[in-house]
Amino acid sequence: MKIINWRGPVMRHGRCMALRLRLLDIDGIKVIIDDARSGPAYAALARRARGLASGHVVGVVSAPGDRRNEDLLQVGAICGAGFDDLVIYEADNRGRALGDTARLLTCGVRSANARGRLHCKLDAQRAIRFGLGMCKPGDVLVCGCGASLKTLIEALRPAMPAVAQRLAA
Repeated sequence: MKIINWRGPVMRHGRCMALRLRLLDIDGIKVIIDDARSGPAYAALARRARGLASGHVVGVVSAPGDRRNEDLLQVGAICGAGFDDLVIYEADNRGRALGDTARLLTCGVRSANARGRLHCKLDAQRAIRFGLGMCKPGDVLVCGCGASLKTLIEALRPAMPAVAQRLAA
């Protein structure tokens, strides 16, 4: 298993911002973990993932609940266009009712006429497990927003304890 830290550019409001991600290989599935929270960040992640994939690109995505409705719709549309399959979860409601952020992201995905599978698992760990279960060797799993290496480790612990232990070491 390899862990690679990678930094690359992403444009936001006309400025070049750093894209920081961790790239792991879990049984032939490349897993990208990044703190993406905006449409441009997810667009950059989707492009990076496409370049790494020999198969499908699955996104496990969210955005903070304090974003404007139109921003959440935009994130959903960009993710719908950029990933083959999506699992939406909620990372931080920040004042919104449970499920509200996921609903807006889902509406954005549908507005992009995405053809892939779309699932909603409100819990981040459950969403990561579900997304990983959709992948096979050669695929890329992208985990954004509230996902961290710690979240990934905890998501893997029930089904893949040896992998979780190696990542935690």
